[in-house]
Amino acid sequence: MSDKRDYEPGTPQEVAALVTRLAKQPGGRGRRLLSRTGGRVDHRKADDVLALADELEASGATIGQVYKQGFPAATGHEDAIEEAVKAARVYGKPITAEVVQTPEHEEAGEFLVVVRVVDVDRGRGQPASQRPANP
Repeated sequence: MSDKRDYEPGTPQEVAALVTRLAKQPGGRGRRLLSRTGGRVDHRKADDVLALADELEASGATIGQVYKQGFPAATGHEDAIEEAVKAARVYGKPITAEVVQTPEHEEAGEFLVVVRVVDVDRGRGQPASQRPANP
């Protein structure tokens, strides 16, 4: 079995690949890209997406936490993304957020928001997944 990824998990190249993958998702799917300062990046602008991916890779950013939060299906996707990103900020800097709704989620009347948080501060001594950024 071969691995088709062109990056090594746990590396800054993984972060860049995740950003570009999320930007390429089909329309109508809830998603958000965020800069390291927390500003929104328009996933429809290829130059902005590539600039974000390059910046994160150059900074040495790695995924420190994958935060998941469930919501009832009646919740608006944008509202759910906003709430999940806000909650994930205690672990570091959120860079991607996406709605995940499998047939099982639909049957249960729910969906997930998955937020990837980067750990760019090497001086903290522990990965972001081990402790909140703001104790």
